Amino acid sequence: MPPAVAKSLSRLSRQKLVDICEAWSKSSKCDTYLSSNRNRFDLEEEDYLHEPAQSRQELKAVYGGLREDNPNVAHLSKRDIIDRILDGDWRRGLSYDQLASIDFAHLEENDAALRWTALKLVPMSSDSEEHAQRPSKRRKFEHTASADVVPRYPETTAAIFVQNLKQHISPLVKAHYHVHRIAALRLSVVRLYITPNAPFAPLSTNVPRQGKAGTDSARTMFIALPDSCPYVYVSVSGSTSPKASTKVDVAATKRVVLEAIPKALSRPQQRWSLETTRLIAKSLQAMTLLRGNGKVGSTGGTVSQLSQPKPKADEESDTAGLNSHLSVQHQNLVEQRFGTMEGPSHAKLDRVQVRIENLLLASNHKSMKRKQVESNTTEHDSTPLTITLSGSDVFAGLKQFSLLHPDYVDVKRLPVLFTGEQSTTTLAL
Repeated sequence: MPPAVAKSLSRLSRQKLVDICEAWSKSSKCDTYLSSNRNRFDLEEEDYLHEPAQSRQELKAVYGGLREDNPNVAHLSKRDIIDRILDGDWRRGLSYDQLASIDFAHLEENDAALRWTALKLVPMSSDSEEHAQRPSKRRKFEHTASADVVPRYPETTAAIFVQNLKQHISPLVKAHYHVHRIAALRLSVVRLYITPNAPFAPLSTNVPRQGKAGTDSARTMFIALPDSCPYVYVSVSGSTSPKASTKVDVAATKRVVLEAIPKALSRPQQRWSLETTRLIAKSLQAMTLLRGNGKVGSTGGTVSQLSQPKPKADEESDTAGLNSHLSVQHQNLVEQRFGTMEGPSHAKLDRVQVRIENLLLASNHKSMKRKQVESNTTEHDSTPLTITLSGSDVFAGLKQFSLLHPDYVDVKRLPVLFTGEQSTTTLAL
């Protein structure tokens, strides 16, 4: 059993394993081991542990009977199903499409499986476009619209985006592409696996010879394309080992792909470029709420209370559950300052970093005023201060910390960046 593939399958739940096996049994891209397609070498192998099925329909029925609601197979664990997958029905190996489906099944079960970076699509100016490409023959174009009109966001599908991306990165990058649709978030995710083969080297087969060849996270990229949204989410993770980068420089290859993303979305006379944002989050749902195509989520403060109706409750029931050290006025002040942080419209951020620059080192208010006056002639001492907050939900944690005692957090003087109103993870002041 390849340990890398077994580890990748072990991330899924038992029910999710059964679901993807049923999908594999119906797909013609999956090389299923059946009794009807065995060769003479396979006939010599012993099948007393996992007897092969006669057809794909029979294999689908076998995994359909392995569901958790079946009391006859309650004794089977997730490890037993993984053994049947790797040592039985797919003993010849898993294709790149199967390995990609495992990653997307894990992403659907665990929203924080990857770390995403939001990139904004902005139209390129005429000066930057002339430097980007200089045609051999200059032609005059007549523009009926005004030059100040911002071009409409490029509407495209994931399949067309993949075709355009291949044209811009081929033959520099040899990769396997897999497109997955997440209907709940209204976006399509493109998975790029940079193959271990060197550029210009033909692929011998779709099935990797080693399990680690298709599960190396250092060679995998994810590009999320939300519907009707000027943002693109990119997930570039994994460290490259020296042995893995002997044939292909993975870091340089990923840089080529990132530079080709706006080119694949551009059209003639409508060129786009990517602009970095200050939003990096592990939750894909948080990305769609903060930089997505729906309503603005987790605006923070009193504004967030307008996103969903406040439930009606009696004043007596509210005061009955209060802590003895907490007043009703302070609780209402915290609720007004942080707003509503419950429900599907709340975006969870796991890490927030604030860097405060030009911080005056003064012992009292008088010395601070004196340094402000002398700042025009002499340079004052300043030391940047970096504040990093991490957790499953940073702003909800700050709200709970503020509710513990009125002296812990001065809610009236709390900046908006600590209540989620900025919708950023890194900020410099």
